[in-house]
Amino acid sequence: MITKKFNSRKELSKWLRHVSGILLLSVSYTKDVSTIIVNTQSPRFVAEAMDVRPFPKGQYLVKYEYIEHKENSQQPDDIPYMESVWGLAYDANLFDCSKILQRSKLIYEMADFEYCISTDRDSGAYRITSLLAKKPENPLDLEKLLAVMKKYTEVYSIGRKGDHMNEMNTFFRGKQLA
Repeated sequence: MITKKFNSRKELSKWLRHVSGILLLSVSYTKDVSTIIVNTQSPRFVAEAMDVRPFPKGQYLVKYEYIEHKENSQQPDDIPYMESVWGLAYDANLFDCSKILQRSKLIYEMADFEYCISTDRDSGAYRITSLLAKKPENPLDLEKLLAVMKKYTEVYSIGRKGDHMNEMNTFFRGKQLA
């Protein structure tokens, strides 16, 4: 395992876009490790997520391994991701001492999918998470991902790279806005 330090998010993004032949093990923001949660081995997906979701300014640590490149084999990052699912979830401590645990359950249920969390605000009373997931190619996996998003997010949107949220691709509490 190799650890590399980056002094800025711009430096990290540039490196992620040009590196090949590696598997990401972790991406950490040095000031607050819980701010960035990455469940993907794809450097390019994290770089694309940085374009869509704001990453905090500061230093980052990346842990990775080199992978063996076999002749005529296609690397996962040779295929750029074009479609994603974005969601917003939260955990909250309510006045009556009960809890809403959307965020915690969402992260648990997302274990089988590639995703990146880049904003994770914690006030003590609530914790808000913005998540960007790579849209699976397999229709059954996509159905499972959308069921998770419907159940555990307040709002989610399905789109191609460059699309904007609109009433046709955005769902609030599981119901389409259109």
